[in-house]
Amino acid sequence: MARRDPEAMRGAAVVTSFAVALSSSLAEARSLVAQSTCQERGGAVLYGLVQGESTRRVPDATVFVRWAAGAEEVTTDSAGRYEACGIPAGTPLSIWASATGSLGASVEIELPTPARYQMDLTVQTVVDSENRGFGGVRGLLLDADTGEAISGASVSMSDGAGEILTGEDGAFRFDNVGAGRRTVIVHHIRYGESEAAVAVRESEVTMLRLEVSARPLAVEPLEITVIGRRLQALDTRGFYEREAWGEATGRGHFFTVEDVERRNPRLISQLIADVPGTVLDCSNRPGSRTCELRFSGAGCLANVYIDGTPVVRSDNQRAPVGVDQLISPHEIAAIEVYPSAASLPAEFGGSTGGCGAIAIWSK
Repeated sequence: MARRDPEAMRGAAVVTSFAVALSSSLAEARSLVAQSTCQERGGAVLYGLVQGESTRRVPDATVFVRWAAGAEEVTTDSAGRYEACGIPAGTPLSIWASATGSLGASVEIELPTPARYQMDLTVQTVVDSENRGFGGVRGLLLDADTGEAISGASVSMSDGAGEILTGEDGAFRFDNVGAGRRTVIVHHIRYGESEAAVAVRESEVTMLRLEVSARPLAVEPLEITVIGRRLQALDTRGFYEREAWGEATGRGHFFTVEDVERRNPRLISQLIADVPGTVLDCSNRPGSRTCELRFSGAGCLANVYIDGTPVVRSDNQRAPVGVDQLISPHEIAAIEVYPSAASLPAEFGGSTGGCGAIAIWSK
């Protein structure tokens, strides 16, 4: 944070020394507490005197206290006394005084606790007109290549006037900037950090047009890990939603294409028969490959669906054709097995759903 020192004031007859006294004792505060105009605002209190040459007290001087998130400005009374309330403790502060034709050095302090502190300030006559009083700065931040406004950039002044963000139109403004040579500092993640020198004159607003160029961003390589694969046809038919529902509720058994390939059954009925509560009944088909899938709890045929179409209904006494004759293992994308009516989702329920269902999906 910039300080107002003799070199920064370009040879003007400014402050060459200043008095600072910090104390939180009750004895030192009593002399001003009667004249206190502070209300209970929380935070610390700074109070003291503003003095000119030969320790002359300066009435109607302005005392500025600034920190990163805010500022406080107060005016001295007829006896040169000031009191600034609501000052945050534990954060860097800049404090200085200004009066007509006079300016004080900026002092950088940090208050340890929210108590009362005495701080006397000194101002001295400024002779150089360029460094007298305060002015303003207004500006636009634009992309040098496209001419478009840059919003959301951080803009600050070297005199500690705070930090602001540019608006949607790229505009920014600072009021009460100490007159003299200042530096505007701009930072944006896409454009980096840039600085521009500006001369601020008393009671004038300096208009700026700042143009910056975007810089390439270094992007870390993106690492992608495949955690599984899904078949689009199964996704649109709701298989994966029912699988998640079944795993969460303990209802239903599910075989994906990976499961079928890993098990590599000779007949699909052999794979389904491994599900608890499922029975492969070949007793009515001696010498035949046609076996019936039944659920032991109900003792009836299982409803069998292939790609959503019923091919075996439980209200038949015997299956007209075995499931192994309808589809082979290498053609299967997924299987759903629901051994009881209580486990059935709505898609496979209805009046014939009392024995559960088997849903087979082809590739």
